[in-house]
Amino acid sequence: MSGLSIAPAQLIDELSVSITRRAVVIDGFLDFYMQSAGGVVNVSGGSSGGQVIQSVPIPLVDQEFVRSVIARLDAIIDLDFRVVDRAAAADIDLFYDTGIDLGDQETTLGLAVSSGQDWELFVNYPPLQDDEAYRRYVFLHELGHALGLEHAFDSSDGDVSLGITDPWSSNYPEETVMAYRSPLFGQWPDFFTANDLNALAAIWGPEQQQLSSLGEAREGGDYSEAFLGGLGDDMIRSKGGDDIVSGGLGVDALFAGDGDDWINGDQGDDRLDGQLGDDWIHGGLGNDWLNGGSGNDWLSGGVGADAFVLSEGFDVVTDFDFFSGDRVLVASGSEFRILQVGADLQVSADFGSLNLQNVDRSMIPLSSLVQQI
Repeated sequence: MSGLSIAPAQLIDELSVSITRRAVVIDGFLDFYMQSAGGVVNVSGGSSGGQVIQSVPIPLVDQEFVRSVIARLDAIIDLDFRVVDRAAAADIDLFYDTGIDLGDQETTLGLAVSSGQDWELFVNYPPLQDDEAYRRYVFLHELGHALGLEHAFDSSDGDVSLGITDPWSSNYPEETVMAYRSPLFGQWPDFFTANDLNALAAIWGPEQQQLSSLGEAREGGDYSEAFLGGLGDDMIRSKGGDDIVSGGLGVDALFAGDGDDWINGDQGDDRLDGQLGDDWIHGGLGNDWLNGGSGNDWLSGGVGADAFVLSEGFDVVTDFDFFSGDRVLVASGSEFRILQVGADLQVSADFGSLNLQNVDRSMIPLSSLVQQI
């Protein structure tokens, strides 16, 4: 399963978010500790109260996996992680336990608890000892809780994915690591899914990806991201999620994919395409080409002679200036209409409209306003 299928709010637990935010605000880092050597440990136990557990050593391969997950997350979301060597210095402690007893007959494979100030994550090692993929999934699930994620079937905060509160009928692990079901295709995810990353980006913001000065081609993922172009001529294709894309200097081509995106060409003669979603697109300095794509978009050309494409949806141009060289582009063969609608001049076709704010038709030569391409 690819793409986004779960709204961020349906995966976000605001109480968990608030706990982790309080931890991060102290020094700007989310500090992570692994009880790698195992042994007898005093834990706070969250609502269950303090207790002593017999933890087991965390295998080296698992330690490496945990570190790799943290490194990947650090590069995707705007949350800075730090691995520390003392539990007392950590905001999140990870233990591999010999058992998790919640007072019922069920086998609990993992648990995330908080004292309100920090987190303890427990992985029940014995039943997972011979299933590395499942063990990794359990860790991802519990880490998700500490980062602010909730079960997609949790309706306690007023929202629930698919309208389903039964864990065994709700989403699959391929859609979110916060699922309880077995994988639809038999393979446990080894990282957070696009839905999870999109929700985490909604909580913590996306990490800004800075392109080099040489000119790059960069393709994004199916979640919210932030890109900043360099000095060269860049091509950036973001995909799913609500993305922030800035071209920087150079002649850039920016394609924003799905989602409600913010696109800024910055300097240079740029080609900006919002594609799907309700986008905000700004050309910046230069002679830019702006296409909102499908959706209801807000466009501004900035300084220069800019071209605005009539596309699907109801779009608005906030700074159209005919005498600076701005023009409207319409696909060859398409029939279009030009109407004065209040203070705005509207260019429309059966598939969409482009409202030019504060443009009076009597002040410009209409025969030169539209160019067919």
